[in-house]
Amino acid sequence: MVISFVGYSGSGKTTLIEKIINILVSKGYKIGTIKHTHHNFEIDRPGKDSYRHFHSGAYASMIVSNDKFALIKRGEDFTSKDLIERYLSDCHMVIVEGFKDDETTKIEVYRKELNKEPLYKKLKNVVAVASDVKFTDIKFFDINSPEDIAKFIISLLNEEKNY
Repeated sequence: MVISFVGYSGSGKTTLIEKIINILVSKGYKIGTIKHTHHNFEIDRPGKDSYRHFHSGAYASMIVSNDKFALIKRGEDFTSKDLIERYLSDCHMVIVEGFKDDETTKIEVYRKELNKEPLYKKLKNVVAVASDVKFTDIKFFDINSPEDIAKFIISLLNEEKNY
């Protein structure tokens, strides 16, 4: 199962996702995450061997220890679906932050103080809004109630298992 959290920058997506992951992991779920960014990023430090490999022109570079690995790969137009199928298929569920135009089921994280139009009216597959202001035309969760949102996600996972 894949659930995406979408919303404007500064809405609190990452903080809410952290809390939900913690709740779901405490219930025994293996969670994968994907964070989409429009910015360039580095996960390694200049001078380290893996950094040097990638920046010397390697198409893909992987750093591996006894209990984790990281992969940097260039040159593809990645979709959340492709990434999940390739790398996260052993997870019970995957939580995506971003990829708002993907076809995944979405929860919008919305803050009134940002003074912007909610996204759920123009995006596909938004099933709920987590916010500090009540919405009545879509399933609503208080942004400060991650337990309720986690229960909702579990119910979606259980519905999916029944198909």
